[in-house]
Amino acid sequence: MIFLHEPAEGIPPLTGAADIDTMVNTLAAGHGPFSLDTERARSFRYSSRAYLIQIRREGSGTFLLDPVGNEERLQPLASLLTTDEWILHAADQDLPSLRELGLSPATIFDTEIAGALLGLDHIGLQAEVEHVLGIHLDKEETQSDWSARPLTRAQKAYAALDVELLLPLRNALAAQLDQRGRLEWLRQECDYIRDQPPREQKPNPWVHTARQEHLSKPRSIAMFQALWQARDDEGKRLDIAPEKILPSRMLAKLANRQPRSLSDISNSPLLASGHRKDHAQAYWDAIKDIWKIRFVDLPHTLPRPPRPEPLVDDAVKRWNIVRPAILAHASRLGIQQEYLLKPTIQRKVSIVGWEENHLQDVLLHLGARPWQAEQADIAITQYSGA
Repeated sequence: MIFLHEPAEGIPPLTGAADIDTMVNTLAAGHGPFSLDTERARSFRYSSRAYLIQIRREGSGTFLLDPVGNEERLQPLASLLTTDEWILHAADQDLPSLRELGLSPATIFDTEIAGALLGLDHIGLQAEVEHVLGIHLDKEETQSDWSARPLTRAQKAYAALDVELLLPLRNALAAQLDQRGRLEWLRQECDYIRDQPPREQKPNPWVHTARQEHLSKPRSIAMFQALWQARDDEGKRLDIAPEKILPSRMLAKLANRQPRSLSDISNSPLLASGHRKDHAQAYWDAIKDIWKIRFVDLPHTLPRPPRPEPLVDDAVKRWNIVRPAILAHASRLGIQQEYLLKPTIQRKVSIVGWEENHLQDVLLHLGARPWQAEQADIAITQYSGA
């Protein structure tokens, strides 16, 4: 096992406004795909923007680009990056923040999905690099505050290493996928990820914490929802992660106390440390009118997510074919069943059914990729005839 703590070519400096043109020209003189990664600061900031972009290309080396304040200077880079493949790990995590900056790929190679389609037990970047390349990466800076400046030497080394090994990892994974006839599977998965719209925020994100903290009093439930929104508004205003303003479990405890005044909130021991008192007025403004709501009009239960359409009659019979067929075939292929066919699609096809020789068409209509529809058809047909 080889242990890497710093990039083989040394630690690159942070590329700022004055060096962006030089970076683009140097990358243009290189060859082959671009290895990319981003660093965000969701544990520290409200924003999910990229605070650092790592780019590497053979013949050009590695660049650590500071995008903050340089958003209007990135068009030449955006044009260059459309000329070849992007190599990313867990592309769905990086693409949204890159697109916010006007950077979009023509094609991608996702090393995480490649590992999943090969049936690797662990598909994190560190695990794949160790398993495939025999190299151990230091991941101690994973939870760093990437919005802080200046970046430390350790942060820059970590960031550069994340892209230094993506090309050899890509090539090794591609060779294994090709040998097993699964390279086209990956292409379809990568095209799907590339074309996905931004994820919608889940409704009622506060409910999970409310359940964990056993909130049951109607006025406390109403207060917690209002406090959650107030904290979120404060986080957005200040660009601070809401959990940094006040942890959710403490916000729930505050709601359970049912404060009756601003002083009740300001003097609460829950707000005793740091700058937590700074937001007391916002919290009180959010909940003071809840005391005017009649008890009967308060929420008496927590919202529940919509339940899936129940399986009845023929749908149950189809489910009893589809589910074990997919599980068995995924096991034969050595991959997780959700990569072969998502459980939501398994359920939908059981409900809508299919006519003979038209199963693949139905699966495609329900959102399966062509390779998934073909393999699922094989699995279900074999299981039905067994």
